[in-house]
Amino acid sequence: MRSFILFLALLVLPFWGRSQETTGTIIYDVKINVHMQLTGERERFKQFVPEFNTTPHELIFNEEKSVYRFYEDPNQMVEQRGRRGFRNWFGGGATVFRDFDTNSRIEQREFMGKNFVITGGLDQKGWKITGEAAQIAGYPCMKAELQDTTNDRTLIAWFTPQVGIPTGPDTYAQLPGLVLQVETDDNSLTITPRELNWGEVDEKAIDAPRKGKEITDEEYQEMVRKTVENMRAQRRQQGGGRPGGNK
Repeated sequence: MRSFILFLALLVLPFWGRSQETTGTIIYDVKINVHMQLTGERERFKQFVPEFNTTPHELIFNEEKSVYRFYEDPNQMVEQRGRRGFRNWFGGGATVFRDFDTNSRIEQREFMGKNFVITGGLDQKGWKITGEAAQIAGYPCMKAELQDTTNDRTLIAWFTPQVGIPTGPDTYAQLPGLVLQVETDDNSLTITPRELNWGEVDEKAIDAPRKGKEITDEEYQEMVRKTVENMRAQRRQQGGGRPGGNK
């Protein structure tokens, strides 16, 4: 533990003169591998869609709360409509609201063409900090990993202790610092920061989503698990599947 604290201090020390940011907006580029999700009967659609789809999302936060959602870029409105549709169908396009004071989370997700409003707490999720370090968007970051057993992959988050707000894109948060980048070991998902804007934000913009069928976090995860299992079964019947995957 002492060695970890020393490492963290050495990582942040060169940036100590910079005041800690606690409010701002970050624009992320979310890149998903669409073809990896086209399994079973849907595999025939691969010839009609690009392998990767990238959409912009924004994270607005202050010291009390944050919200993460699709970013409506005024310069790319027409192009974004089509890309957003792909992401929504495959379980993306989420709005995630966090209240740090009440330790609560409210999400709005479109899954398989339906809207859900999911409530839950700000759990730690079992992140393991590896001790690896890197510079991302000019900030010192540390690496954390999490086993995603539902999707059979390892999640990798890079967070910066320089910004001491325990939030980040989508559900990737609850680390000792702001999450700036997310990736997976199977290259199915990459989230990278495009633009960082620090300063006061409009509190009215950090609002909780309300449109959709209300469901608990446990109920939503069970629904996703069953859907993924069915997709895997279809893939196995056709002789597909990712070799060497962790179970």
